[in-house]
Amino acid sequence: MLYVCIGCDSLAAHHDGYGNVCNRDNQYIMASAPQRLTNDTFNNAFVFSRCSIQYFRNYIADLTSYVHC
Repeated sequence: MLYVCIGCDSLAAHHDGYGNVCNRDNQYIMASAPQRLTNDTFNNAFVFSRCSIQYFRNYIADLTSYVHC
């Protein structure tokens, strides 16, 4: 299975296991090295890890700090 997250790097997200506490072996969308999915990790392939979500939140918070409407 090939994982592709178009735009994730543009949202300042790092791959799981690189500079964060998320384990790439859990096989979330941003796993740095896709591996064979198991019964325990199958559903993870369709969601972001808590680390990725935090990267997205931080990025959006930075964006909103520049908005002056």
